[in-house]
Amino acid sequence: MAKTVTMENKMRELLAKNGLGPEQAVDDVMTATKARLAKDVSDRVWKGDCSAYPKGTMIPVLWLAARHEALAWIDANCPAAWYRPMFADVKAEERKAKKQEQAKPAAKTKTPAKKAAAKGA
Repeated sequence: MAKTVTMENKMRELLAKNGLGPEQAVDDVMTATKARLAKDVSDRVWKGDCSAYPKGTMIPVLWLAARHEALAWIDANCPAAWYRPMFADVKAEERKAKKQEQAKPAAKTKTPAKKAAAKGA
């Protein structure tokens, strides 16, 4: 008979496989993830067998929350960690940085046509 893998153990395994360590970091991230999902995910789910859910349903949902919490932990404790990209949505961060760059106010320079219009007004 195969050993039962709980949802919590599966998330811990994924966190560790993606580079998060030591064990205290994994504990901190799991505590934060459970707190974040407390209203939506019962303790029964965390302690339940992950094979009890259809493939591609519950694990990806929990993993999104765990990645978010792991990234927050990494940014607070070791922002230069080699494994940070494993948890970050790099494309989203690039889009955010680009939007921030575009949102910066441009230097106020008037074109010759605008200068002439301003004088004539």
